Amino acid sequence: MGLIIDTSLVIKLEREGASLDFNPTLDPDAVAISAVTVSELLVGTYRSASDQGARRTAFVEAVLERFEALPITRSVARIHAQITASLMASGQMIGQHDRWIAATAIEAGATVATLDRKDFDRVPGLQVVSPND
Repeated sequence: MGLIIDTSLVIKLEREGASLDFNPTLDPDAVAISAVTVSELLVGTYRSASDQGARRTAFVEAVLERFEALPITRSVARIHAQITASLMASGQMIGQHDRWIAATAIEAGATVATLDRKDFDRVPGLQVVSPND
C-alpha cells in the first residue's frame, strides 16, 4: 500500500466537485482509506440536509467503491496504543480518529495524504504528504 487518503482530503474533493482520479499518476491499487474514514464519511451523509444528501451520498458511495478500506486489526490497535502513549508523554495529543488513521497507515507501510498535516506530523514514524506542500 502506498497512500492512505485522510477524510479531510476526501471532503475537499467532494466540496470542489473533483474527480476521484485526482492524481492519474497514482496506481489505484496503491491508494486506500481507513475504516475510520469510512465511518466519518458516512456520518456526513447521514447528517446532510436533504438537498445535499443525495449528492454527498453518491460521492461517498463512489469513494467506498473506488478505494479499499483498511480495517482496524490487532496490529493496528497495538500501533494505535503506542502512538497514543507517545503523544500523551510528549503533551502533543491529536484526535482519536487521526490516531487510528495514522496507526492504519504505519501498519500498512503507507503515507497519509491529508489537509491536517500539523496533527499527523506529530506522530512518530508516520510519513505525511499534503497537497498544500
